[in-house]
Amino acid sequence: MTKPRAAKPKRNEAALVRAILARLALDHDVECLRINAGGIATQGRYVKLAPAGVSDLLLCVRCRVPQSELSGDGTHIVHTHCTVGRYCALEAKVGKNKPTAKQLAWLERVRDLGGYAATVWSVEDALAEVEQCKDTSAAATP
Repeated sequence: MTKPRAAKPKRNEAALVRAILARLALDHDVECLRINAGGIATQGRYVKLAPAGVSDLLLCVRCRVPQSELSGDGTHIVHTHCTVGRYCALEAKVGKNKPTAKQLAWLERVRDLGGYAATVWSVEDALAEVEQCKDTSAAATP
């Protein structure tokens, strides 16, 4: 008699978001929050959460921005950097899922305001996008 195989666990977006959060918690240059959109009923009341379309993960990412300035005596240019925080929105998807129109609009709005926004399908995608976000010369990707 053969032993029945256990069903392969289906990966859902909530599990992907948890895995991304766990990995990003190890990066000292990133502060990340999980955002729930919509609403929930609790103890007989309806509690409204974030508006529909807001990305799953909102981050503040430490970036090093190159800058040049004259030396104190004005004789040469000194190349340095300053550190800034950059707003980043990540929308997590699994399988063949695609962002909704409202999610795409949110990602575009973040980019329009100078933030970084991307859709990710894996932890590796998320890490790559965060590294891209740290490169302040890089344009945001769809």
